[in-house]
Amino acid sequence: MKHLREFFIIGLASVWAVGCAPSDGRVAITGTLEVDNQPIEGANIAFIGGGGGIMTTASTDAEGKFSARVASGKNKVSVSKGETAGADEWAEMDEEETTMGTPDEVASLMENQPTSLIAPKFADPATSGLEFDISEGMQPLIISVTSK
Repeated sequence: MKHLREFFIIGLASVWAVGCAPSDGRVAITGTLEVDNQPIEGANIAFIGGGGGIMTTASTDAEGKFSARVASGKNKVSVSKGETAGADEWAEMDEEETTMGTPDEVASLMENQPTSLIAPKFADPATSGLEFDISEGMQPLIISVTSK
């Protein structure tokens, strides 16, 4: 009887462990994003896997590092990062300020327009040229892009 009870407890523990494991087909990955061979903070990375049906996003830390749970298999990747120095000014515009102003006013607004710190082609997974085959236990990714 004692052995039956131990067998039952071990069996329940096994079922619980298997049942609690992630089964969404995603794999935990880590990596670093470099722009012009330098790590970049606050960039956004999107992994599009599952034939386009599964998207995962991540942001980079001060060392350009990121982590995410990404669909296993082929993933197309997009990367973006905007300069946000004038973003507060753009966010605070009211309805009156969104109408066309004088040429000087428009020029002033354009000076504060957020600009991309990463070449625009990398923002679109169709044009980025970035694709990774994601699998369990893989080495950390190094994603290298340019600013121009």
